[in-house]
Amino acid sequence: MSFRTTILLMLLAALLLNAVIQMGMKNYRLARLVELHLMEQELDRLNRRVSEAEGTVARLENPQRLREIGEALGLGPMPLSSFTLLEEP
Repeated sequence: MSFRTTILLMLLAALLLNAVIQMGMKNYRLARLVELHLMEQELDRLNRRVSEAEGTVARLENPQRLREIGEALGLGPMPLSSFTLLEEP
């Protein structure tokens, strides 16, 4: 095998190795991009759930809603006679 052939084979081997490494890197990046996309979808889903929960909390804490629930349960404000004012000695 001549020197020129050896150099040519080494060059071809280096190019092939480079191509294999590049393909591996592209596959790795693609896998990470797919994982990132799935995480973004999960984040969007969780953000929607948080928004829905905040809306539910706001609706339940609405004073009108609390008054309606209290009336439905037969609750009302405590009579003023049930409170006692204490004076400082």
